[in-house]
Amino acid sequence: MVTSVEMPIQVYHSHFKTEAVSFPPTIAPTLLPESTDHPLRIFLIQSAHGLYASSGGYRANIALARAMRSQGHVIKMLASVYANEVATIPHTRTVEKFGHRVIPVYRFWYGQIDVVALDADQCREAFNRSQEVTEMMESWLENEKDVPLLTARQEFVAKEVASFHPSHVIMNDYCSLKAILEANIPPCTKIFIVHDAEDLPFGPFARGKPCLVLPYNGLRQTFIIRTTSDGFAIKTSYRRLQHVDGLWAVSNAIADYFANYGKLTCRILPNHPLIYGDDVHSLPFYQNFDKPYICAINPGYLKGFPIVKSIMERMPENQFLIVKSWNILWNPFVLEEFEKTENAILMDPVNDMESLWLQVKVLLVPSLWYEAFGLVVIEALLRGIPVLSSNAGGLIEAHLGVPYVIPTNTITGERETDQELVKRQGTDYKIPENSADPWVRILRCLMHDRELYERIRLQSRIAAVAYVKGLDPQVYEEYMKSLEREQRAWAGKDYLVG
Repeated sequence: MVTSVEMPIQVYHSHFKTEAVSFPPTIAPTLLPESTDHPLRIFLIQSAHGLYASSGGYRANIALARAMRSQGHVIKMLASVYANEVATIPHTRTVEKFGHRVIPVYRFWYGQIDVVALDADQCREAFNRSQEVTEMMESWLENEKDVPLLTARQEFVAKEVASFHPSHVIMNDYCSLKAILEANIPPCTKIFIVHDAEDLPFGPFARGKPCLVLPYNGLRQTFIIRTTSDGFAIKTSYRRLQHVDGLWAVSNAIADYFANYGKLTCRILPNHPLIYGDDVHSLPFYQNFDKPYICAINPGYLKGFPIVKSIMERMPENQFLIVKSWNILWNPFVLEEFEKTENAILMDPVNDMESLWLQVKVLLVPSLWYEAFGLVVIEALLRGIPVLSSNAGGLIEAHLGVPYVIPTNTITGERETDQELVKRQGTDYKIPENSADPWVRILRCLMHDRELYERIRLQSRIAAVAYVKGLDPQVYEEYMKSLEREQRAWAGKDYLVG
C-alpha cells in the first residue's frame, strides 16, 4: 500500500519588475510620429517553423498579436509555414530567390493577422543546423563574411518591413535583429523579446563556442559571445542588443540571465494572458484521478529523457503518454527507445491540446534546460492536472508555489566532448545525471492516493486562475507606447556604439 508523503517544494513568489528600458535610437528623429495616440502598426517576426508550431515562444507571440489586434492595432507577421498548412486557406503564392535557392512565399490572413510566410520545408533545408551552415551564419552575423543566402533573407525582411511602415517591430532571433538594425527601413520602435536563453548572444547557453571568461561581481563566469578562430571576442551581436529600443524578458529567470551574463537591464512582462484562453474560468476543470496516463511532452535529452526513461522502467504498471515534438522528432535514438518501451504510448503532435488534457492524470516536466518560463505547467494547473517539474530556469515561477518542483541537476552550458554521445543525444550540451527516486516516490503517491490528488488538483486550479486573472492585459500596449515616447525624447541626439 502506498502512503502519502509530503515532499519539500520550492516556492517562488512572482513579482514582476517595472524598470523602464531606454536604449539610444538609430532612427531619423524628424520622421517619428508626433504622438503615441494612434493605432500601433506592429510587425512581428517569428522564428519557429509551422503555422501551428508548438513552441511556447511562437504561441506567446501569436497571443500577443491577437490581443493587440483586438485593441484596434494593425498586425503583420513574418513566419515560415508548411505548404499543407496553407493548402486549405485562401492565399497567394510567389517565389523569392535567396542566393542560389528559390523559396516559395505565401501571403494570407490568419484570423485578423496579415501573414507573409516562407516555405518551412525549404527554410529547414536552406538554413539547416549543419556545422557548415552554423559557421557561415556566425561569420555573417559578425559582419566577417557575406553569405548570399543570408543576405538575401535580410533584404527580404527589410523589404517586407519597409512596405508595412510599422510603428514597432518585435523580433526574437539573431538574424532578424541584424536585418532590422542594419536595414534601410522607416523609423520604428525595435523590441527584442526573449523566450529562450539561446536567443541571447552571451552566457552559458548562447549559440556559439564557449570561449571567454569575464569577471562578474568579483567572480569569474563563462560569458559566451561570438568569437574569431583565435578566441578573440567580437561583440557585434551583443552590441546590437544594446541598440534596440526595448529588451523584453518573459520571466524573472530570463531577466536574471540578462543581468548575470549580459549585464543588461530589461523589462519583465509575462506572456499575454490571452495565451491561456479567452476566459480561464470557462476552461475544463478535469477530474482525472481515474485516467490512466502519466504524460510527458517532448521529452528529448534537453527536456529530461533520461529521467522519463528511468521513471518508466521503475513504474512498469503505469502507462506513459509521450507526446512527440521537435526534441524527439529530431532524435532517432530517443524515438527508438520510446518505441521499444512497453508502457510508452507515442502520440503525434497535437493542435487541439484539450484532446490531450482530458486523458492526462499527471504531467511530467523534467526539463534539464534553462526554461524561460513553463507555459505548459500553467496550462495543466489551470485544468486541475497535477504537475511534477524540475527546477530548471523559469519552471519554478510557473509552478506558482504549487507542488511539485523537484530539485534536479540541470544543464550548465558545459559541452560534451564525446562525439558518440553528442550524436545520440542530438545536442552537444553535457547532460547531467539525475536520480529518478523523488519522481517515482511522488508519482506513486499521486497515482494511488485520491485525497492527495484532489488536494493538489484544487490547489493547482485556484493558483493558476488567480495568476492569469492577475495579469494586466493593458500593460503590453502601454509598454510599446512608452518606448515610442522615450524614443521621441531621445531623438536628435547622437550616440556612439560602445
